Amino acid sequence: MTLDEAIIHAEEVAEFSDRECMYERFYGEKEIKRKCAEEHRQLAEWLKLLKRILDSGDCNDCALQNSQCRYAPRWGEQVRYNCPMFVRGEQE
Repeated sequence: MTLDEAIIHAEEVAEFSDRECMYERFYGEKEIKRKCAEEHRQLAEWLKLLKRILDSGDCNDCALQNSQCRYAPRWGEQVRYNCPMFVRGEQE
């Protein structure tokens, strides 16, 4: 499975769970499906962020969304070389 396929899958599962939630008669089942949809939407957002980071090779995009990251560049630095999400231009 590629990253793009994983993003599409997570979004499809979220949509499916939302639709199924509307037809559930029991509150407990409805809440389980709603939680599943929320979790898959969050997963899709994380995967999209990972894709942006990998495509750009610059994880400073991540720093804009997560200011508490311990790998954030220090003053005067442009890139976090010690960040596990950073790719140094290696081609697959």
